Amino acid sequence: MNLHHVLDNWFHNTWYRWNTKGDAIIIRYADHFVRGFQYMEDTKLSRRDPCDRLAQHGLELHPPKTRFIEIGRHAEADRKVRGQGKPGTSDFLGMTHFCDQSRNERFRIGRKSARKRVNRTLRRITQALRKRWHDYRHETARWLGRDIDGWLNNAVPGNGRHLESFIHRYRVLL
Repeated sequence: MNLHHVLDNWFHNTWYRWNTKGDAIIIRYADHFVRGFQYMEDTKLSRRDPCDRLAQHGLELHPPKTRFIEIGRHAEADRKVRGQGKPGTSDFLGMTHFCDQSRNERFRIGRKSARKRVNRTLRRITQALRKRWHDYRHETARWLGRDIDGWLNNAVPGNGRHLESFIHRYRVLL
């Protein structure tokens, strides 16, 4: 049985229908997943059930990667009332997700390139440039162009400023 049946179908067809008061969502890519709930009660209720479901099939969650993050329209205000700091962030699929506001001050989930991914890419490029030191510059420029295009083709709304920062750091390497 694959993870689609173990987790996705179970969440949508069984657990979500009978256990939540509000909206819920699950986003999964390969063996990584994120769940979101409209109400805090649903979140608290949902903590043990996926662990039990995965254990039935010989799977388990990775404890250091498993955590609860409050995110949403009222998250910052609610945390301020409770005397807690800013809402947390979450890295998922190479992006850092965080609470943000649009220009007209409406809530949105902000996304930017994950710092670990940016630093890893820049280290990889630095090492590759050292190996290509004596290659033809047109060949190296073509290779660098493909790398930059890869980053820019995967751009998401709201990440432009962070991509500009990445390109600036990229140029400093040259």
